[in-house]
Amino acid sequence: MSPVPFTRRATLFLLAGVAWPALAAIGQERTLTDPSEFGRWESLGRSAVSPMGDWVAYQVSRNDGSSELRVWGDSQDSTRVFPWASDPAFSADGRWLSWTAGHSDEEKEASETPLEDGAGVMNLAQPDLRLEFEDVAQVVFDPTGTWVALLAHGTAEEAAGATLRVVELDTGTQTSFGSVGEVAWSDTHPLLAMTIESGSDEGNGLQVYDAQGGRLHPLDHSGSRYVGLSWRDGSSSLAVFRSSDPASADSDSQRVMAWRDATQGQPPRVLLASPDGTGDSLQVVSSRPLEWSPDGTMLSLGLRPVPPEAEDEENRGDEAPANDAQAAESEDAEAVDDEEPPAIADVQIWHSDDVEVYAQQRAAEGRRASRTLAAIWHLEGDRLVVVSSRLDTSVEILPGWKHALEEDDLGYPWGAKFGRPFHDVWVIDLDNGSRQQIAERVRYAWASEAGGWLLTFDGEDYHTQDLGTGARYNLTESLPTVFA
Repeated sequence: MSPVPFTRRATLFLLAGVAWPALAAIGQERTLTDPSEFGRWESLGRSAVSPMGDWVAYQVSRNDGSSELRVWGDSQDSTRVFPWASDPAFSADGRWLSWTAGHSDEEKEASETPLEDGAGVMNLAQPDLRLEFEDVAQVVFDPTGTWVALLAHGTAEEAAGATLRVVELDTGTQTSFGSVGEVAWSDTHPLLAMTIESGSDEGNGLQVYDAQGGRLHPLDHSGSRYVGLSWRDGSSSLAVFRSSDPASADSDSQRVMAWRDATQGQPPRVLLASPDGTGDSLQVVSSRPLEWSPDGTMLSLGLRPVPPEAEDEENRGDEAPANDAQAAESEDAEAVDDEEPPAIADVQIWHSDDVEVYAQQRAAEGRRASRTLAAIWHLEGDRLVVVSSRLDTSVEILPGWKHALEEDDLGYPWGAKFGRPFHDVWVIDLDNGSRQQIAERVRYAWASEAGGWLLTFDGEDYHTQDLGTGARYNLTESLPTVFA
């Protein structure tokens, strides 16, 4: 037998040295996690970072149902833990941290009455200084970090609003208001708008509280319901929906009320529920939030077709049967109505012409019911410009509020079915509503930051287009590559 070369023996030795630990590891018994430890597994929840980046708060939940809020600052030696706390939020000046204070399952079971969540507020300069409040559904800091608004939980049995407390954080001084439905701070001033919900068709309204001056400005009162508070950025301009029907009515027909300065006591501009130019076919609804233009001359809102009136059935069946035969027939019909309804077969039918499968159609029912036609209200001339052409299109108001883009995929069902969506793009003049198609059969479209240019991809090339002049440029036709 010829001797094994040295290099080959060295290679075999190295392979044996590498393989032996692996074989030894295979022979070891695996350590399994005991089922009693499963409850300790943690998952991260909602988190928040202070404006200066020196504090972080994050929620941790465990498999055993327990949860806690952990708060850490770079100037602190340890993490502060608050059991059953959640929803951390920092004030804009970075001085305060708030959270929702919950209760353990044991506390809830031991209580004879339902326990409502509370709130905690911590001074980050003095972390041991904390404020605790009971019965708090919403916590909102003002833009200066001086005040915090605490809205209590409402009652399910009554439609009335809840108690609102406005707390000056440095002193702890509280100012309370009753029957409050919604609240919203201005983003630059300590002005708090609040809707008043009395629970009836009387005594509802809208008012603004100046926390710094301690003054209350009543803006409007009626038997209607007020929803959808909207402040204009960097100003004291305020807008709100006011139902055109009494508060108790099951209707989403809305008026829009707008104040250029909510603290001056001037009457508002009002847009009726069925504005001029829309006839009786469209009405203003609250499912699309109000949005101010930067200069305060325009408001965007949503319109929907007026729903058909429900059939009046109050007088049906008032007339007595003409004879005994008809009476017997009526009794038989009532007996059938009292019986258990037949079981409905769980059958899903999808037609090949449907763009969405049945499950998608069911999931989208709620979204379709809230879709609106985008519209622009010009406050100075009291003009309404309808932007959308159909309820199913997508509309984007471009920066500068001169134009809007509408994407319409109605003509491309095949691509939508199989992951290759195409659509046409239209540009709309927000001043007069004129429309022009600027892109056909594109996959994606992006507007520039200033709103003057459009970038599109048609599945092969990227194009840019000047929305002002209409000039169009192919950016990629000369590149030796393929975009898919």
